[in-house]
Amino acid sequence: MSNRFNRILRFVLLIIITSLAALAILKFASNRDKTEYIAPIPPVKIEQAERRNIEQSITINGYIDAEAKIPVVPFVAGTVEEYYVKVGDKVEKDQVLAVLDKTPYQLQFEQAQAAYLAADSTYTRMGKLVEVKAATKQNLEEIKAQRDAYKAQMDLAKVQLDYATVKAPVEGTILISSSAKGSIASQQTPMFVIADLNNLIVKLNVGEKYFNLINKNKETINAVIHHQDSEAKALITSISPYISPQSKTFEVELGVTENVQLFSPGMFVTVELIYNTQENVLTLPYSVRNSDGTLYYYDKNSQEAKMLNLQLIIGDDTYFILDEKYKDYWFITDGQGFVIDGQKVALL
Repeated sequence: MSNRFNRILRFVLLIIITSLAALAILKFASNRDKTEYIAPIPPVKIEQAERRNIEQSITINGYIDAEAKIPVVPFVAGTVEEYYVKVGDKVEKDQVLAVLDKTPYQLQFEQAQAAYLAADSTYTRMGKLVEVKAATKQNLEEIKAQRDAYKAQMDLAKVQLDYATVKAPVEGTILISSSAKGSIASQQTPMFVIADLNNLIVKLNVGEKYFNLINKNKETINAVIHHQDSEAKALITSISPYISPQSKTFEVELGVTENVQLFSPGMFVTVELIYNTQENVLTLPYSVRNSDGTLYYYDKNSQEAKMLNLQLIIGDDTYFILDEKYKDYWFITDGQGFVIDGQKVALL
């Protein structure tokens, strides 16, 4: 019985000692000095708005073409006996480009000429007979009509003979040369294509969403053509009133106004259509705005970040225009994503 009592007594004493130790620890912890957490001041970079020119534009791909490409088709058929030019050659108007076999056309002309000369001689003799009353005026008129018919045949044969010499109808540069000496020329196939490379155009297929915008600003739009390191200006010459239901595009044609020598027909180019220009305006980069559209400026008096929620006026691809009342503000351009309205900040 005493052993049992001793065990119970030892258990009670252990509980008492443990409780006293826990109380001592709690008391020690409650008496320690309390420390308060202070958040670090976020560093930021500030800048003022800068003045620059803002251009609103759309960029579209297109290709260079000649304003007029003239196919040179022979008006008669025949074997090509001489072929004088090649692609890239510059030619003058009426310059001989090729000569076809003239033999059949020369024979036709000589035959028609002989018939005409015979009829003309008969007409002269008939006129003398009419003067001496040996023939009637009706006979003379019949001979005259026959002579005139032979004259028309002779003139036609002369034209066909001349057509055997193929000449340039305009001044320009040979873009296509599709024949050669010894080949057969026909009236259905062009032998050459000539273009004036001093008058180049750009053809664009523009999405229908820009139809009203371009038509509204067509008189003031400035176009800049880019191809690798080459650049030139252009002006709108025509806008198609028709929108393709298949591609949902309409055609815009521009005339190249400078540096024409840097471009060639068929060249792929990028065209920037500048439809609105604002000069010497206050601007900020889009990067100062947070994803929710807010931005912050720095209050020098309180050294705090202040939030603004501005409605965008206009801008280009990099900058937007700022109201003049903010010209003296210092805007947070780096670190704005880690501050809140009214928070103290440190300047970098």
